Amino acid sequence: MAIVWNALSMDTRRSLETLFLNATVASAVSSAQGGEVRVCDCGRRRLESGMAWMTLRLCAATLLAAGMNATAAPAAVDPFEFKAPPGWREERIPFPLGFAPQMKYRGFEELRFGPGMFRPASDTYWTYAFFWWLDGKQEFDEAALKRDLELYYRGLTRSVGSSRGFKFDLNRVTAEVTPVKAGEASGTTKTKGDYRRPRYTVKLRTYDVFATGKELELRGEISLRYFKDLKRTWVWINVSPMKSDDAVWKSLRAIRDSFKARE
Repeated sequence: MAIVWNALSMDTRRSLETLFLNATVASAVSSAQGGEVRVCDCGRRRLESGMAWMTLRLCAATLLAAGMNATAAPAAVDPFEFKAPPGWREERIPFPLGFAPQMKYRGFEELRFGPGMFRPASDTYWTYAFFWWLDGKQEFDEAALKRDLELYYRGLTRSVGSSRGFKFDLNRVTAEVTPVKAGEASGTTKTKGDYRRPRYTVKLRTYDVFATGKELELRGEISLRYFKDLKRTWVWINVSPMKSDDAVWKSLRAIRDSFKARE
């Protein structure tokens, strides 16, 4: 199946991914709970945890079998690496995001979900690390981060909520971004000046659109860098409802601090 997927041109893969996200962003993420996913008119399929993108690749195989032209190309190698603990589910979503098309970027979002992301009783409930890998040099300050995070979480809330029958007040979905002051503890082992050290903290008010439907307050840490040689902007965000001194933040920060770009 990987061979079939890699046989598709990059443009074709991106088109399929965007189609998949626009149609199924809610069920794709909720498939981590063993839900059902509708993909490309292929009918309903019960999926194992984290298998939403596998279904997308099956759709690609169907298209090829139907005679769709594809250009063979080697799989691209990411110019970066990082490591998450075992059991953290991975996901990659291309820009423009299906649930937040107002974010006018090109690139992709990379995510690592805590094992208990969708379970309210878990110590990794709504705990995840993600970053935006964006084409070109993008400028971010408090106002830009607030704008994009509110577009992101309001779009996610609207998209998933409507598919699950929830009705939310999107005006209550807000982001309060604050710069990390010089000398302030940042919760990282990295030395002063290291780009992985958080430059901002954020308080996010949103809803648990995947499980309870209740209001939810999240804490976040944001790191930024423009990689000149790669011509990419990196925006890393760690998120959790747990207090900043909770043990789960050690895992989140270790994931972030393991990030290395090959410039």
